[in-house]
Amino acid sequence: MGRKEKAVAIAIIGILAIVAIDAIYVFPWEILDSPEHSWVWAISDGDVFIFNASLKSEGYYDSYPTELSAVVNESIKATVLYLVNFTGTTENHFIELVESSKVSCTFVNGSTLPIETKLTLDILISRQIFPIGGWEFMNRLYPDSFDDISQEVLNENLYIYWTYLSRTSDEYFFFGYTSLFVDHYTRWGGTTSIATGIPNLIFTSWFSSMSSYNFSLNLVAIQRNQP
Repeated sequence: MGRKEKAVAIAIIGILAIVAIDAIYVFPWEILDSPEHSWVWAISDGDVFIFNASLKSEGYYDSYPTELSAVVNESIKATVLYLVNFTGTTENHFIELVESSKVSCTFVNGSTLPIETKLTLDILISRQIFPIGGWEFMNRLYPDSFDDISQEVLNENLYIYWTYLSRTSDEYFFFGYTSLFVDHYTRWGGTTSIATGIPNLIFTSWFSSMSSYNFSLNLVAIQRNQP
């Protein structure tokens, strides 16, 4: 190889090295850091949470799901049945945790709920029960509130847009979901104690220009299972 060819080869190697180094900094999202957290359940199978149910509805017609009317102004007992051994490190793992069934609901006196009512409450409450220790990881996954979503994003999704929401305060973790349609929006979510992973408030709501409802569950008592 002549002197000129060697010089060209060295120059090419140098350029490739610079491109490789630049790629590390220009495209940092390709390097995934492992989240630093340890997941620990602060509750146990057999623990019981008592909630008071309430419903506010306004508008020209009743817009709330009929299965919720069975428990309005009633007390609900949610018994923890199964807690998954969670060691997730990705958003998909987190959503699997959220959607996993964790409780079984009855009226506070033990009477059976209508099946559709039970399934709805089981889902709403299970979504807000979390292991402790991973709050910052969960907080980074989604916007803090619907207001944090840029107008540009909303304009691009004029007729429908949905997202999960998460934020952490000194005492509570908020997790929820909102979907925006052209003529209405729906939301569900709640606040969970960062010390125990137990939800103190859970809600599901629906709003339009014609009507709206907000169904909520407020924690009033905790009964720990004594081994």
